[in-house]
Amino acid sequence: MSRALTLALVQLEVELLAALRALEEGDEKAAEAFLVAAHISLAELKDTLLLKGLVEEVDGPKGAIPVDGA
Repeated sequence: MSRALTLALVQLEVELLAALRALEEGDEKAAEAFLVAAHISLAELKDTLLLKGLVEEVDGPKGAIPVDGA
């Protein structure tokens, strides 16, 4: 795994864990901020994967979950 990919995954994990911790502490605003940061990190991870040629972009509805047989 490349260094850029590893760093992107670690950053996403840190932000998601921070959001979970904030929720457990009842701090919804902090949780929301960490989730926004995680969303940005996820986009950066996608870009890294695309640049490395590990995935290809597919047209489709944003946020859609593929369903078998669809």
